Amino acid sequence: MSYTKGKWEAISVPFENNSDYVVLDGKTLCSVKKHFGKEQAQANAHLIAAAPDMYEALEMIYNLALGYTDVPKDEVANAIRPILAKAEGKC
Repeated sequence: MSYTKGKWEAISVPFENNSDYVVLDGKTLCSVKKHFGKEQAQANAHLIAAAPDMYEALEMIYNLALGYTDVPKDEVANAIRPILAKAEGKC
């Protein structure tokens, strides 16, 4: 799978076309419309920004579940906690 590599983050940038949150990696990856309100647009942007990290975490969980890795479960859990916080807009 090939997606834009780098740090994705949600930031607030007001636009004339009713978009408020943009996910960036040095360049605009996408804008999130405020059709359902600013709070939901912000939540959606944070979830989108966390997508690459969540994909990598899911790969870790998959490999752990199938026994393809010897990484301790607590190490996997510790790696996932900050990703969930990013998706929730808490970091």
